[in-house]
Amino acid sequence: MKHDDFFLDVAHRIGRRIVAQALWDGDVCTWQVMRPDKAHPELQRALPERARGGFYQGTAGIAVFLGELYRVTGEAGVGRAADGALRHALAEAAQLPPSRCGFHNSRVGIAYAAARIAACLNQPDYLERAEEILRPLRGHEQRDRGLDVIGGAAGAIPVLLQLAEVLDPALPLELAVGLGNHLLRVAHREPGGWSWDTMSPAAVRHGLGLAHGAAGIGHALLELYHATGSNHYLYAAEQAFLYERQFFVKEKVNWPDFRYHELGQYYYAGRLDELREVVTDGLFPAYELHFMRAWCHGAPGIGLTRLRAYELLGEAVYKAEAEAAVQATLQSLDLQGWNYSLCHGYGGNCDTLLDAADILKIPGLRARAEACGRQGWEAFEKIGRPWMCGTVGGAADPSLMLGEAGIGYFYLRLYSSETPSILLLRTAEGIGRGVVAWCSHQTLQKGYVDTYFGRTLQVFRILCPARTPIIMDRAFLPPQHESDVSAAYEALCEASEAPGESLRSLLEDAFRPERIRYEMALALTDFSEETLAELVRSPVDDVAWTDVVMELAPHTRVVRSRWDWDAWIELEEQDRPSRPEQKPVFWLLYRAGNKIHERPLSLFAALVLQHLEASASLEQVVLAVAAALEDGDEADRRQLRAMVVEQLKNAYRMGLLRCWAERLVEMPASP
Repeated sequence: MKHDDFFLDVAHRIGRRIVAQALWDGDVCTWQVMRPDKAHPELQRALPERARGGFYQGTAGIAVFLGELYRVTGEAGVGRAADGALRHALAEAAQLPPSRCGFHNSRVGIAYAAARIAACLNQPDYLERAEEILRPLRGHEQRDRGLDVIGGAAGAIPVLLQLAEVLDPALPLELAVGLGNHLLRVAHREPGGWSWDTMSPAAVRHGLGLAHGAAGIGHALLELYHATGSNHYLYAAEQAFLYERQFFVKEKVNWPDFRYHELGQYYYAGRLDELREVVTDGLFPAYELHFMRAWCHGAPGIGLTRLRAYELLGEAVYKAEAEAAVQATLQSLDLQGWNYSLCHGYGGNCDTLLDAADILKIPGLRARAEACGRQGWEAFEKIGRPWMCGTVGGAADPSLMLGEAGIGYFYLRLYSSETPSILLLRTAEGIGRGVVAWCSHQTLQKGYVDTYFGRTLQVFRILCPARTPIIMDRAFLPPQHESDVSAAYEALCEASEAPGESLRSLLEDAFRPERIRYEMALALTDFSEETLAELVRSPVDDVAWTDVVMELAPHTRVVRSRWDWDAWIELEEQDRPSRPEQKPVFWLLYRAGNKIHERPLSLFAALVLQHLEASASLEQVVLAVAAALEDGDEADRRQLRAMVVEQLKNAYRMGLLRCWAERLVEMPASP
């Protein structure tokens, strides 16, 4: 395409200023960046700090911009500063823990910078350094806790796949596959798709978006599929995008931001005692649904992932979502007084328009991004005004994702599409082919559905072998891009009503625990409830059990089956009677770790907890259990009371009880 030297000139001006601000120590340089004042968060100000070596706001990111600028201009001072910035990052890389795998804050981002500088400055020795940096990560893939693009596996995977094209591919491919498998293991298989816990405890549910949410993780898994051909990763990517799809708000043309900012401010500042007091007094503000339109959160970043999905898979659903995201991105450019950063500013949002112009074949989108770039020149560079950056208060900053290095990178992207995007990394098809075993789509569907209805499906296969294929067809061939679990639920509801009365009673009984668990999982929409309830719950030893009124916490149920299905299923076919033993079995369904769990209950525990489905005192529970056990002896009653109290203590420790009394303040409901 034709290059517009105007945009190169702007990038060059920014680059020269960054070079002039470098702080040198021999052949190593760093910069002063602006970081939030964590000691006084209420002041909402940024303070100067020496840049570390990372990619997001450190010297690795600055090196990449300066390296790309040198590749185009050949200016010696720019190249020297790019080299000095990388040397600073490399020196820090050896000190970073191998359990941190993110692109923006770990060894992976620095290795990426080394490979880019090796190409831009024609210094192939830096490729060896990139591999040295990555080597300690081997074997630590399952220790990644960041998970998302900024801090974990989702950011690292596309980088590693790119590095596999320029390094010996064995190590980066091994790491990428290990991290991808880790993402599969820790995925929360919700009824409407898969999500990942990247923002607890400061979110009402698992996040959406590119930087910290399902979009970024879905994109990483999609790139891993593109590189390896393994359906495991394609299916997981589709489930991540499915999870986000259910939350799209048509009126806003956007996806919501589930961060609970008020809660996060307390946690990140370590003000838990103050938070506990505010919640106990009922003064903590309720979460309000809000939206962002940026690369990090909202439509622009999500749009980048859907453009790539459409580019690779060619499916209409991704094109439609990309088009909606582009519409929201265009609207965001009309905002006044916004910053030009890549993370959450005009620069990052215009990257979506540049990709969309090429993939959707709409040249006018590039023209709109170019117009935004010209507006930035007029408002800042032309008149010598410091660029509005993505830092607190918009303070001037030289870094890549928040500051002027990223703004300069944006202008290089406007100058030439030969400057690759750093906001959504693409990988080569088939570079990891054969590294991971292939698996059929239906097998993957079955594994997902079995997490909710495995026991019920086994019962149906045994009792209704003629109808099972019909159920399977309905459960595993849902309309494209809808939930397999929801389709299975509908199929099982329909199938359990179809046979004769005797068989129907059996099927409904077998289905009941998993049906209720599924319905409870659907109702679980605010993960912060558990965090706040745990925060204000008194220690178990402080509870005066004779003085309190109790009931089961929300998202806790006791469910009874009339037949022992598990024991019946485990029998060998030749030893299995036509019907299971009629024996009451009790199940506890409860919320823990943002999931609905299922566990068997003893008869005694079930009797205690059943009588707390409505509020009751200790004496009321003891009388009810005694009546059920036909135990009227006073001496035995004292022993029974002690056993009930012990059961209540266990339930309380697990967060299954809510209590009220003058001496115990307990939050009865979420704020």
